[in-house]
Amino acid sequence: MTPFEALVLDLGEVPTIDSSASLAIEEIVTEVSGQGCAVYLAGAGPTVKAVLDKLRVLDHIPADRRFDRRLDALRAAAAGLGVATGTAAS
Repeated sequence: MTPFEALVLDLGEVPTIDSSASLAIEEIVTEVSGQGCAVYLAGAGPTVKAVLDKLRVLDHIPADRRFDRRLDALRAAAAGLGVATGTAAS
């Protein structure tokens, strides 16, 4: 069991990604999700998404847990944990 219940991977500042990094992300995602941790992806741009998709890494992260904005991913993770959040900031 992981010491946490949710993991948000923020790739917003990652302009490109190679296969080694993609496979490392896949290993992290499969390891923690296999232990009951919900994984959320935030900010991945088109280039990064294309590589993650091509290598089937995105198959391990449900579509409803992928977000363009980190704030949306954090809110979804909080909601999944039953934590109330404010919605004033956008």
